Amino acid sequence: MASHTLPLVSIAVPLFRSRRFVADIITNLDAIEYPNVEIILSDRHGEDDAVDVLAEHFKDDSRVMVLVAHDRLNWVEHYNLLMRSSSGKYFMWMTHDDLYPGAYVSQLALALEGNPEVVLAYGRLETVSLDGSPVPGAIESVLPVGDRDPWSAQVALRLLFFWNIWITFRGLMR
Repeated sequence: MASHTLPLVSIAVPLFRSRRFVADIITNLDAIEYPNVEIILSDRHGEDDAVDVLAEHFKDDSRVMVLVAHDRLNWVEHYNLLMRSSSGKYFMWMTHDDLYPGAYVSQLALALEGNPEVVLAYGRLETVSLDGSPVPGAIESVLPVGDRDPWSAQVALRLLFFWNIWITFRGLMR
């Protein structure tokens, strides 16, 4: 399928003291196999040079837009700004300290395209420390509900109290 027929996916990368993760961010963005993406990099604090390094690295990449300001937005305002700045049919936040497989965006976009009733797709999460070792007792990416559980207030409460919602921040949404 040609890239112009694939829906646009917006990938927002919120930066905050991200210098030590620049190599991982570059690896993540360079590995994206999905051909129709816009990437929005944003730093609202300027406490290190991460956004400058990334802007230089991606200066010739037409997919990348860089937002720089020193308005010190809190994280919710910053994430909302990134979402408002996007124009894709699908959207995801790509956190600065996570690693994503190259086919991650493609697989999630295909899952959403094949299931129009679904609003969020996300992959399996493995929690590791900065040195790459597994984190004991880390959060699970498996939903604490069954595949056949009908949606209800009870299921929603179970998700709220027994599951870590931060996992979905690594997903692709409509």
